[in-house]
Amino acid sequence: MDTAHKEKSTGAGNAPDRLYIGMFERITELVSLLGNAERALTIREISEITETSLEQTREDLALLHRSGIRLAPARTAEALRRDDPRFDEEILMLGEDLTGSHSLLFLRENEQPLYAQKPSGSLRIKDTPQSIPDEVRRRARSIEEAVRIGCYVHFLYRSPLLPGAERVEVAPLMLFHNTTDDLYYCITYIDDVIYAYRLDRILFDVHLDRAKRVRMTNKEQAVSRARLEHLHYCWGAAFDKDAVPVHVKLEICPNTANILTKIRNDTADRRFGSLREEDGRFLYEDDVIGLNSFRSWVLAYGSSVKVLEPRTLAEEVVESSRLRLLNYTDGSRFH
Repeated sequence: MDTAHKEKSTGAGNAPDRLYIGMFERITELVSLLGNAERALTIREISEITETSLEQTREDLALLHRSGIRLAPARTAEALRRDDPRFDEEILMLGEDLTGSHSLLFLRENEQPLYAQKPSGSLRIKDTPQSIPDEVRRRARSIEEAVRIGCYVHFLYRSPLLPGAERVEVAPLMLFHNTTDDLYYCITYIDDVIYAYRLDRILFDVHLDRAKRVRMTNKEQAVSRARLEHLHYCWGAAFDKDAVPVHVKLEICPNTANILTKIRNDTADRRFGSLREEDGRFLYEDDVIGLNSFRSWVLAYGSSVKVLEPRTLAEEVVESSRLRLLNYTDGSRFH
């Protein structure tokens, strides 16, 4: 893979509502494909080019048409159904000229209805885990399977650092869950550099190449195990292979059962973390790479969590709380 097209891990960053980002990026990619294709395409050809199922392609094209970006012939577009293959060999074209951009990274005015048509079942209740979109769950299962059998995967990826989408082929090292932002990553090493591909930025499905297996010598296997062990220290998206873990210790208010439950859920996958009761106190200890992300996670719990170690982290939390308090006590800060 061309190293110019690989996205180095720089953290989770901010993005539009990730519960719907996969849907709207997939559809804008279809608009880009239809608008820039050198010839008219059939539904089957669109499915093959995007490497997604015919069922999903029919559903996406139908949504595109219903949302105001009209397809022609309208008779076919209006009759599209996910489980109806009658029109797979028919040509579909854009019913209007939308060819002003080679790659649609943002919604145009007449594409706003796409983003407004949010799928049902994505409501989030305060203090409960976010619902994970089905397409992200599906990609996560594919990554886990590839790690289990040791094969390569390929997918179409939208990086915020590059124009357009890139085709990626990698051997996944692990599936990583960023509990701070509730994001999933496909982690791999290329030329001894960590690369993290966010699953919500994959445009379609993850495809396993079962015939292309990872072949390693005993020495390479030992290096891979060491890399994997190192990644278990990472908190948030702090994928720094040269960082040294820092020991952290928290005390959790014993009168907040819901907080304890949430912290237990947030840290369930932490290899080196432990939540225990000791002399009537609830303590959490861990070895962490990525103190900035860890601090943000701690601050979200407010007065329910007290930092015991390290002292520098406790001081940063106190200073952050002091500055927040100034927003309420110093009226001049509002002007």
